[in-house]
Amino acid sequence: MKTGKIKKTIRPSERDSITGFSSKYGPGTNYEDKLRGKKIFGFILAAICIIILIYIGFFITDVLIRFTEIPAFIHYNPEAFTQWISSLTIPG
Repeated sequence: MKTGKIKKTIRPSERDSITGFSSKYGPGTNYEDKLRGKKIFGFILAAICIIILIYIGFFITDVLIRFTEIPAFIHYNPEAFTQWISSLTIPG
């Protein structure tokens, strides 16, 4: 049986690393570049979605306005209307 001093465990922040930290692993792009690319892609995708939502809003508003407007080519003529109604009645 060994009789020696028992070493205390060292916290993870105090341990010596076997290798130095490297943000790049392998032949591909490093981690920061990947995160930056994902962040830029997210911003572009969000901007495109906002533009599409604004366009859809304008389109729906335009369609609803067109449904509620009275067309310019329809003119109400009361004399012609009464003649048409009187032609439909059965003489007698």
